[in-house]
Amino acid sequence: MRAGGVPTRSAAGSKDHAIAGGARGGMASRKATLKRCPQFDESGEVSSLPSGSRPMGAGHVFSFTGRDFPDPRQWWAHAGLRGSDSTAAAARAAEEETLATTRLPERATEASLRVAWVLGKNKKPFSDAEVVKECMSEVVTVLFQGTQKDEIIQKINQITCSDSTAARRTEILADDLLEQLSSAIKKAKFISLAVNESTDITDNAQLMVFVRFFDEEKGEFHEDVLGLANLHGHTRGDDIYEAVTQMLRDRAIDLKHVVSIATDGAPCMIGKERGLVSRLRTHHPDLMAYHCIIYQMVLCTSLGERYSEVMTTVMKLVNYLRASSALQHRLLRLFQIEVNATFDDLLLHNNVRWLSKGKVLEHFWALRKELETFLLDQKSAKAKPFVDFMKNDEKMEIVAFLTDITSHLNDLNMKLQGKNSTVCDLMLAVRAFQRKLEVFKCDLQQDLLHFPRLLEQTAGKHHHHNYAEFLDKLIKNFQTRFEDFPLGKQVLLCIENPFLVKNIAEFSNEATKVFQRASAASLQTELIELQENLALQESHCDLVTFWTKMVTAAGVPLLQ
Repeated sequence: MRAGGVPTRSAAGSKDHAIAGGARGGMASRKATLKRCPQFDESGEVSSLPSGSRPMGAGHVFSFTGRDFPDPRQWWAHAGLRGSDSTAAAARAAEEETLATTRLPERATEASLRVAWVLGKNKKPFSDAEVVKECMSEVVTVLFQGTQKDEIIQKINQITCSDSTAARRTEILADDLLEQLSSAIKKAKFISLAVNESTDITDNAQLMVFVRFFDEEKGEFHEDVLGLANLHGHTRGDDIYEAVTQMLRDRAIDLKHVVSIATDGAPCMIGKERGLVSRLRTHHPDLMAYHCIIYQMVLCTSLGERYSEVMTTVMKLVNYLRASSALQHRLLRLFQIEVNATFDDLLLHNNVRWLSKGKVLEHFWALRKELETFLLDQKSAKAKPFVDFMKNDEKMEIVAFLTDITSHLNDLNMKLQGKNSTVCDLMLAVRAFQRKLEVFKCDLQQDLLHFPRLLEQTAGKHHHHNYAEFLDKLIKNFQTRFEDFPLGKQVLLCIENPFLVKNIAEFSNEATKVFQRASAASLQTELIELQENLALQESHCDLVTFWTKMVTAAGVPLLQ
C-alpha cells in the first residue's frame, strides 16, 4: 500500500546521473564503495575485479586476487611466526612494511577513483583532475616539511589524474553504481516507476524513467534514475512502451514486480488504446497508474484571458529589457546598481520551468519603479507601450495579484518536489493548499493578509477586479483534477496512522478500488487486529519502520 508515483525531476545522462545520484549519501556512507575495485594488471592498465569480490570498506584490505586480504595476525600465525614478544614485534614491523609497499599502487588507484568521484559529483570536466593533483602538491608543500613532505609528494605523483584516466575511472564508478542499482531492484518485491518524456534544446525527444522501491537490506525506500532513452522519430505510446520495456529487460526486471506508474496526462502516456499505461496493462492488469501530481497542479493554474494578457505583457517587457540588446542589458544592470535596487537584474521566463514565471514576477514587482524610470529615460518608440502599461494602475494591480498568487503556488510546487516524499506527503500538501485557497478567497474581501503586493498597490482601497472569481476557478480546478485520485482519504489515513481510521467499511471500499484483488473482508479484519494491538499502539518509530517491520511482525500481511 506504499506503492505510488514519485514526482519527476530532471537529470543528465544515465551514467553521469548515476554518479551524481549515488553521491547523495557521500563517501562517508560508503554507498559508492566499489564492488568491482580496479587493480593494475600486468600491462599497467586498470582492470576490474570479479563481480563477486567484496567491496572495500572499514576493516577490509585490498587484495590482488579478488579475495579479502587475510587478517595480518592470522597471516603470521599460519606462517608459523608466532613466538616471543620480540619475534611478534618484528613480524608486525615486517608486516607493516610489506603492506605499505604492496598497497601503494592500490591506494593511488583508489585516490584516483575518489578524485573522479568528486569531479562527477560536482559536474566538473575530467581535465580538472590534473588541477586537483597540482593543488594537492601545493598544499603539501606548505603544510609539511622534510622527508615527510617528500614522501607525501612522491605518493601524490603516483596518482594518475589525466583526463582520459578520469574518464575511465568515471565509467567504472558509473557501471558499478548501475550494477548495484540493478541488483537492489531485482531483490525488490514491488517497484514503482515515474516516466516523463521531454524535448531537449536540440529537439531530440528524451525519455526519463525513475524507479522507487523498498531496499530490504538497508531497510529504506530508494528512488533513483532507472535510465534515459533517446526517442528517435515518433514519440507515440508504442514507441515509449518499447523504450520502457527495453529498459526493464536490460536491467533484468520482471514487469510483474512493477505495481504502479506515474506519468503526465499526454495521450501517448494514458491513451485508452495505444498509450503506455494501456500497453503495460496488457501484461500486468493490476498495474496502478497515477497522473503526476505536479503536472496536475500546473494544469490547475491556467490563467484566464484577462490575466494571460497582463502576464504576456510583463514577459515581453522583461525580454525587451534583457534580450533585445546586450548594451541595453548592461545599462539596465548599471542603472539598478546605481539606484540601489532590490535586485541587480531581471529574470528571464522559461515555459519549461514551472517556478520560473513566479520568480520573474517577483523580480519585476520589486524593480517596477526603477524599470519605469529606466524606460522613461530611453525615450524610444519601442519602450513607450511598456511605459504606458506600467503607469496603468489597473494593469499593475493585476500584476500585484498575480505576483502574490504565483508566490503561493510556487510554495506548493516546492513542497511537491524533492526526494523521498510519499504519496501521502504530496496529497497532504495539495489538500492543505485547497483549504488555503478558501482562506485566500475570504481574505480578498477583508485585510489582504495573504496578498501584500496587492495591498501595497491598492493602498487598502477597493480593488478594480473581482479576483475572487479567479480563485473560484482555481478551487474548482483543484477539486476536479484531484477528486479522482486513486488513493482515497481513508487509505491515505491508514498509511499515515492506521489507528485513526474509524470508518473501516469506507476504508475497505477505497482500498479494493485500487487493489482489486484484495479481499475487503480480510482488510477489515486485519485493520481491526492491528488497531487492537497495544504493542503497536505504543511503538514510536517512523512510517517506513512501522509498515516494513512492525506490521509484518503483527501478522497482517495484506495490510502490509
